[in-house]
Formats: sequence, structure tokens, C-alpha cells
Amino acid sequence: MIQHHLGGFRFVLLCNYRAKELELNVSPFYVEILSNWELLKKIFSESNPGTIDPREVIIWNSSELKIGGKAIFHNSWFDAGIEKVKHLLNANSGEFMTQGLRRPT
Repeated sequence: MIQHHLGGFRFVLLCNYRAKELELNVSPFYVEILSNWELLKKIFSESNPGTIDPREVIIWNSSELKIGGKAIFHNSWFDAGIEKVKHLLNANSGEFMTQGLRRPT
């Protein structure tokens, strides 16, 4: 199955990943599932533009949010419940927090 360092299989399916960029050690069967799911999500987003709230975007394993050209995943942040852009925003101002990240409610 998908390793915990990526959040697990069910979580990865929610992410905006590119299967070929994920660091996986799984059977070709799971790679094919991820590739097909990636294609279905792309078709849906192209046929439903503007339906995604940027605050709801998952930050982990993203093909669009990278550091040094690689998708990011931090176990400790994921385990603390930080999954989406909104979890990095100050609830009052809507600005990105620079310190004091807290577990989402």
C-alpha cells in the first residue's frame, strides 16, 4: 500500500498529485489506479472550472505546490491535521501564518 510518508492511499487520492512524480514503492497495480484517478480528476476539473476554493486545496503531494521541484509532505504536520491551505491561514485575517501553526478544528 501507499506509505504513511505520503499520508496513505485514501489521502493521496484526495491530493493534486502526478503519479509519475510520487515516490512510491508499490506494485504497478496501484500506480495504474493512481494514474487513472489522476486522469479522472483532470477531466472533472476541466469540465467544472472555478468550482475549487483555493483554501480547500490539499498542500501535500501536490503537483503544483513544490519545494526544490518536488512535491512536499511533512508527516508531523499531516499527523497534526494540517492538510489544506486553510490550515495555514490566520482564521481572523485570512493571511498566511508565519508562526504558531495550530491543529485545525
